[in-house]
Amino acid sequence: MTLNVIVNNMIGVDSEVGLGQARSSDDAEKSILLKADDYHGVLVGNGSGVVVTDAMDFVGNSNAATFQGLIDELERDQQVKHEIRYQRQLGQIQTGIETKYRMISDPAKREELTSREFSQAVDQFNGQVRDAVRHGVGSLHILGYDKKAQSFSKFQLPDHRGAVMGKLDIVSAFADGTGGDLAGAYLATQVSGMDWDQIKPEQTFYFISLACAAATANAGVGGFMSIAEVTKDGVSYIDPIQVNAAVRVASKQIAGVIGKGEAMDMVADLYSGKSNYKNIAMELDITESDLKYAPTHLHQDVSKFNRQMAVNGKTEPEA
Repeated sequence: MTLNVIVNNMIGVDSEVGLGQARSSDDAEKSILLKADDYHGVLVGNGSGVVVTDAMDFVGNSNAATFQGLIDELERDQQVKHEIRYQRQLGQIQTGIETKYRMISDPAKREELTSREFSQAVDQFNGQVRDAVRHGVGSLHILGYDKKAQSFSKFQLPDHRGAVMGKLDIVSAFADGTGGDLAGAYLATQVSGMDWDQIKPEQTFYFISLACAAATANAGVGGFMSIAEVTKDGVSYIDPIQVNAAVRVASKQIAGVIGKGEAMDMVADLYSGKSNYKNIAMELDITESDLKYAPTHLHQDVSKFNRQMAVNGKTEPEA
């Protein structure tokens, strides 16, 4: 699966490829901006590639007049497609069993064996599906602004047969998918006591970058993030270089290289577009190129910090 993170009015999705053309192509497979007369937002997904692609194609071609209408249509469309996939899978199971017993000349005996094995196979398949749901499946996530209602909304639609759209409006910070347990735990601690009515955009950017950095402790998280911001006025992706640099800063904070206050100041400057990347890179003890373009891997930052501490006998990195 892929990591999805929502913090207030920003949503992030991880990518396993680098910046540039390949990155744009990869992000296009995991997120899509939604723009209509009465609403705007973004959809991301962390489940099956087929499910995410189908959902993005659907919302991209939807003529829904209202945001809630789009949500309802997407839910119905996904339910229908999941049922079609389920029935197709059953058909494949049945075909395999019929092929297995096709050489039995007695029709009654052939039908008896086929029916019995098919029933057992369906029970087993349904059990596997239930186990998969119980252990966690992918989901679609939507963050949007309804212009008529003048309100932001967050939704989650799990990637399984019979799933219904769930509203996440009471949740200000949320992480799901690969690395989501790490990101969610770290995020929950760091946003404790936060006044979400007073939070500033640069603070939201810091928290979502922090969650993304924490998730890279899981080897399945690529380290590159795409972050979209939804405001009352519109929706857009934050510049990928700003995002990558912010996640690198957050990773260095988690590793112990810099403090939380210093990290928040750096990320705030990055969000504003006024950052001196060369100076930030020097503070983090990395190259400017790595700050802008190299993926974050938390284990590497922690290991480097620990090695320096062992060699130098101090916690500050070498200049």
